[in-house]
Amino acid sequence: MTYTFRKVTELSLADLIEQVESLSGLQLCLKVFDDNAAKQSALAEVPLTKRQHFTPFCQQVKIAHDARCVQCDLGVVTRKALEYTTPFFHVCHAGAMELIIPLVDAGRLLGIAYLGQFRAGQTGAKTLPEFSESRMDALAAMGLCLQAYLLAGIGPATETHGGEDARREQLLRLIQSQCHQNLSLESVARHLGVSVSRAGHIVKELTGRSFMELKQQMRLDAARQMLLETRLSVESIAAHVGYEDVRYFYRVFTTATGVPPGQWRSQHVARKGLNA
Repeated sequence: MTYTFRKVTELSLADLIEQVESLSGLQLCLKVFDDNAAKQSALAEVPLTKRQHFTPFCQQVKIAHDARCVQCDLGVVTRKALEYTTPFFHVCHAGAMELIIPLVDAGRLLGIAYLGQFRAGQTGAKTLPEFSESRMDALAAMGLCLQAYLLAGIGPATETHGGEDARREQLLRLIQSQCHQNLSLESVARHLGVSVSRAGHIVKELTGRSFMELKQQMRLDAARQMLLETRLSVESIAAHVGYEDVRYFYRVFTTATGVPPGQWRSQHVARKGLNA
């Protein structure tokens, strides 16, 4: 096998997440709480599908207990994250254990990485994989390394060099990571350090689409991925990808694909099953 050398600093956040998940056998969720800080750091690159818990276990629990999940993640865990500041293990209300990795800078909770889910010994949900003490120790060490990597990137984002392809990649990552929010062309202009008019021209030049067209395309791409990979309702998916009006989401999705989201999911999940 041929290995091409590259520095660790050249890894994108998406690459890092992929490697952590591959090594741990778990899924990483990275929730960002301080958007202003995130926009100036590597946290701006967190993919939309990694900003929420989309594991099969969580999807099943959320169908009946979504309010308790929110209280656990945004109440109990955030309080512990600010108190402990270093990675710790936490068992949620449904019996799933996760490694919680707080991202605290100068007393600010910028975000939390959740790596899970599993159970320790006979404790926890029986449907989850069982982790031994030694495996949990290895996971804790990985969490410390991941925390150090992410916190080291807090601060002004490094400007990407390397020509038009690099600028296009930087721009696409920015819009993709924040398209679920009310991202404006003004925000893109501030990120690029240019006027709003110039930002619009740059987006068009680099992608061949207007800013609004590109943002909508990315939202729909994320919606299609969630329809395939999660059991969340269409209403929940619409909210996750940035559509406050679910009826408008239905219209946009149907115009783009030719069928409503529910029908699209049925067709493609069935096709995926046949090809598996």
